[in-house]
Amino acid sequence: MMQITDLKSATADRLRPSPRFSLMFALLIVLTASITHGQSAITLDYCIQGAYRNFDFLGQRDIAAEITQKNVTRIERGYLPSLEFNAISTYQNTQITVPIAIPIPGITLPSAPLNLNSALFTLRQWIYDGSTIHHNSLIEKAAGNVALLEVESQKLDLKTRVIQRFFSVLLTDKQIENLLLRERVLTDKLAEVVVAVDNNIMLASERDLLQAEILSLRAAISESRYARIEQIIALGELMGEKLSVDAVFESPAASLEKNVSIDERPDVKLIDGQVELMETRKGSISSIYLPRVGLFADLGLGYPGYNIFDKNVAVMAKVGLTLSWKIFDWNQGGLQEEGLDLNKKALAIQRRRIQTQANVVAESFLNSMERAEELMKTDRELLALYSSVTNVYAVKMMSGTITSAEYVAQLTKQEQARVNSELHKLQYLVAVMNYNSTMGR
Repeated sequence: MMQITDLKSATADRLRPSPRFSLMFALLIVLTASITHGQSAITLDYCIQGAYRNFDFLGQRDIAAEITQKNVTRIERGYLPSLEFNAISTYQNTQITVPIAIPIPGITLPSAPLNLNSALFTLRQWIYDGSTIHHNSLIEKAAGNVALLEVESQKLDLKTRVIQRFFSVLLTDKQIENLLLRERVLTDKLAEVVVAVDNNIMLASERDLLQAEILSLRAAISESRYARIEQIIALGELMGEKLSVDAVFESPAASLEKNVSIDERPDVKLIDGQVELMETRKGSISSIYLPRVGLFADLGLGYPGYNIFDKNVAVMAKVGLTLSWKIFDWNQGGLQEEGLDLNKKALAIQRRRIQTQANVVAESFLNSMERAEELMKTDRELLALYSSVTNVYAVKMMSGTITSAEYVAQLTKQEQARVNSELHKLQYLVAVMNYNSTMGR
């Protein structure tokens, strides 16, 4: 017992820092705290928004909206009158004459020139176009909505990838944190064992085993740090930004959103938008069978003019009313409707498949949350028990009752329980984020 007391006293003396070391250590703590305070942690939302900016979804949405607006404006300008200029010059091999077979004395029958020329300005204005312009405008608006929904679907895919990368970094951080904690505990214990070996109280093999375990831990820490760097680089590539490999990542706070429907998913909305586009196109088919009524006016010069027997240059002016009505087209409109109906059926199948898969995945994430919650309760109890046992083992090892191998084994159980606790917390958080993402949030 006296030897143990002396050993503890000697250990305390050897581990007690010098005043100079204490001052340097205090300055280091202050400096580290200042740096940490000045460096803001990287959040999940920052990464997601950075990825959105990198892929320029905002610009893509603006361009899609602008294209739709310009196309609608172009189509609706069909309501306005149009002005055209047409010039034509023809030559024919047969001359136009008055068809009188019996010659009349003293009268020369007129004949038209073989070369006919005209240059006319034509003004056209539709009075009724069978709602063609209206339907084409609706089709363009529906197509523009589909383009915007495609952007939202792409954003969901990118968001899912960012979440996976971000939580990979967080998981690695937890692993490194627990490895460092275990290394620190073993390093402190090694200092006591070294004193005991120097005083011939413990065998050198006990010291060597702890040193080997510490080296193994340092190798694992180094490997985890390199893995973290790779994950940060991959995340930075999605964001289009070079993230610092020493950056601090903040664990997000996520709340479960259960009052949402699969119908809110961007890819489901995209299919609904495509179905709406098909319906709009189908509604426009009937317009091709309606009559089109318009006015026109021609004004220009001709050589000859409307009177082809007058070989002088003359003014040509004409106004009129046009009627166009498609009566029969070999059922082209009906075939087009059937094609659109088939496309709608294919989209309905795709929609049901997405809903089924999303429901299965969402249910899996809900089960993962429940399992993680149950495991976290067990983790708290296990960690408290293992910590108590480890403290007892530490005392026994120093008294020579057990070997350092037995102590390391018990410490491993404690730290594994700690790792599992942190892992289950992250698993719960990941399940919540993935569930919300699966539901289109």
